[in-house]
Amino acid sequence: MFKKSILLTFLFLAFLSYGQTTPFTSSGSQDIDLVRKEISNSPTSFENFRERSVLMYMWVGSLQQLGADLRSFYDIDTEYYRLEGKVNWSKNEAKNEATEQIAQLIDKGFAKLETIYNNFITNGPAFKPYQSDGKDFPEGGNMNAEWPMFQANEHNNGHTDAPGPRYGRTAWKFPVGLGWYSSPVVEDNRVYIASPGMYATSFCLDLDTGKEIWKSTQNHPLFGIYKYPAILSTPVIQDDKIILREANSHGGNEGQARHLVYIDKKTGKTLSRSFAGHVDYRTQNAPVASNGKYIVYPFGVADIYKYPPICQNLNRLICKDKTNNKLIWDFNVGDIDALAEPVMSEHQVFQGTMEGYLYAFNLKPGHSGHDTVELGNTEEKQLIAWNFQADGAINTKVTRYNNRIYFGANGGSVYCLDEQSGKLIWSKKSGPC
Repeated sequence: MFKKSILLTFLFLAFLSYGQTTPFTSSGSQDIDLVRKEISNSPTSFENFRERSVLMYMWVGSLQQLGADLRSFYDIDTEYYRLEGKVNWSKNEAKNEATEQIAQLIDKGFAKLETIYNNFITNGPAFKPYQSDGKDFPEGGNMNAEWPMFQANEHNNGHTDAPGPRYGRTAWKFPVGLGWYSSPVVEDNRVYIASPGMYATSFCLDLDTGKEIWKSTQNHPLFGIYKYPAILSTPVIQDDKIILREANSHGGNEGQARHLVYIDKKTGKTLSRSFAGHVDYRTQNAPVASNGKYIVYPFGVADIYKYPPICQNLNRLICKDKTNNKLIWDFNVGDIDALAEPVMSEHQVFQGTMEGYLYAFNLKPGHSGHDTVELGNTEEKQLIAWNFQADGAINTKVTRYNNRIYFGANGGSVYCLDEQSGKLIWSKKSGPC
């Protein structure tokens, strides 16, 4: 029965391709493209339907980000999830029948995505972005300005001397597969981006063209959407390395997604992976920061598959040496998550928490880098330079500028503090800006 279905699927795909002269255009993923080329001669089977289904939905996510019109894929998507339940929970003949149906559906899904992609190439995205007329564009500016970290620099002021685009035209696009929350970083005409994809988890692109220079793939023994590590962190540039932090939902601190990944900046080769604690992908961010001498990141323990489940928030801040091997200190910042990315100076790290506290920690306890600060004798006072309580949760990283700290809180206020002492300089209830 299954062989007959394979023959029918093959004839169906042959009919679709008959007389087709549309040239093959890469999806941006070698893995997806390989299946696209194979599927016309090798219909989906019992052996490969799971892997192909993952790649099909990776392509759906990629096309979604490009702005392709995916409405015609709706019926296939609905039918796929109906059949997936049968495949997972049925037995014997019913399971075989459902598997046969879902294999045929995957082939139809790829054929439909080919049509959608060709339409996108011909007609562009479903919605056209605004484009300026280029008038009143400022002259000059530093065209070699770099953006090597989130918010541009260690002060997090999000400012560049580059004049920016004149017209707002899209120079290039690059698909990363699934939903994406981290920021790209730019250095030496290269763009480093993280990806929550299951195959390639980070890329290095040419700044001018968007062409792929390398991609990094993390290999793990257990394959599956909720087991395979994704990368949700903003890349950290440290000398000749890129540092990324894994995230996902399965296995907690005993699962696969629990590491900092050190990648060779030139080649994309994975140099090492070291334990940093599990981060659930639903936080939408996996914070990590480095100033070149130290690594700092929030830490917690969460495993919803254990009995009883373990759900400790990301409420500890870990400081280690730059290789993530030697522990410098470990401090509990409260009972609720610290999801804001840490911000580091040469001697200190600034961490906001959902409990509304902003902490300034001495990276080397007892040494703040400011001779005028008097520290107590206890270990905690040597570690904490100062703390400040805002009127609500602090969910985003602070900005350092000219010896001052700027940040907003969920209570609706914007604050300016003295970086050295933590004393309030001014605060303002934020309104329309």
